[in-house]
Amino acid sequence: MSDFVFPVPDELIETVAQRAAELVLERLEASQDEILDSKGAAKLLGTSVGQIHNLRCQGKILYHQERKGCKLYFRRSELLNL
Repeated sequence: MSDFVFPVPDELIETVAQRAAELVLERLEASQDEILDSKGAAKLLGTSVGQIHNLRCQGKILYHQERKGCKLYFRRSELLNL
């Protein structure tokens, strides 16, 4: 079996590398804005769910809720910016 080798233009390699870098950045940004529940927020911050609720009640962390009495959600990016 013989190897089939053909030249690849530098411009094509640069274009592919640039696009790959863009995709990596998009995925990193998307993961930064991941939506977490209380358990996920506690795991991310290395604390308990109770402590997450205490921090929320004290106004130290932002949270999101569809309406009063519904489940709480936290944005990963907001938690990491504490």
